[in-house]
Amino acid sequence: DRSLLQRITLCSSKSRCGGAMPTPAELEAKREANIKKKEEERARKVEEIKAKKAEKSAERQTENAKIDKKKAEEEQRRKDMEEKEKKRSEKIAAIEADRAKKAAEGG
Repeated sequence: DRSLLQRITLCSSKSRCGGAMPTPAELEAKREANIKKKEEERARKVEEIKAKKAEKSAERQTENAKIDKKKAEEEQRRKDMEEKEKKRSEKIAAIEADRAKKAAEGG
């Protein structure tokens, strides 16, 4: 009988089976428990991978937001400097025009 041979092979040492040979139902239950355990482990690993991907995505979004904020601040500084330079140039032009007017008047 093949199942008897399997049981003898599986329980060749008393330390593995505690001296009693497992029944086919016990073997099936053990096999199903192992399958369930492997499925749970696989599902846990999938969840861990998903969590890591979500974490990395959140980190990327945070980094991108920081970069965008920095770019916006730099753009604002550049605009402020341009405006300041424009006002300075206008002020210098007004002073030079005033000097030219005084020189033309003979002042």
